[in-house]
Amino acid sequence: MLNYNYFTALFNVLDEVQTKKLFIQLAHQYHPDKGGNTEIMQNLNKAYQTHLNKVRSGGIKENQDVIDRELIEKVNLISKYRDIEIEILGSWIWVTGNTKTHKEDLKSYGFLFAPKKEAWYYRREEDHKSHSRGDYSLEEIREKYSSKFDRSKTSKTKIPQLTSSR
Repeated sequence: MLNYNYFTALFNVLDEVQTKKLFIQLAHQYHPDKGGNTEIMQNLNKAYQTHLNKVRSGGIKENQDVIDRELIEKVNLISKYRDIEIEILGSWIWVTGNTKTHKEDLKSYGFLFAPKKEAWYYRREEDHKSHSRGDYSLEEIREKYSSKFDRSKTSKTKIPQLTSSR
């Protein structure tokens, strides 16, 4: 099931205009009158409203645009793979699932493999630190950045292509 946190992660890197565009696209896809699911639509509505409130109250800064476009570009590159799971945790993208078959593509897109976490990740160059801040598991990272979802209930539906408003 596509839950609240899934949609929150999608919206988290978007400004108000981008969020509205994505919401309309997702609403057309998941609205119960169009063959969608009521629970998914409720989760989408809640995440959309929460994100808009954060943006409008200044909780999300407009100067994130460069980061946003870079993350959006990377998510768009890998969203075509149906057998992987994509999570945006902070300013990093984590990829799990059947990544072995996409290893060369992930490398060419700038993703790195974290063997202890058994996951691929992407980070901006300026987010790279030469020293470790600790040896956190992927679950601990999810906990810190509030990406809590049940993998067994996560739908493998198509992730819509995100676009930058600029």
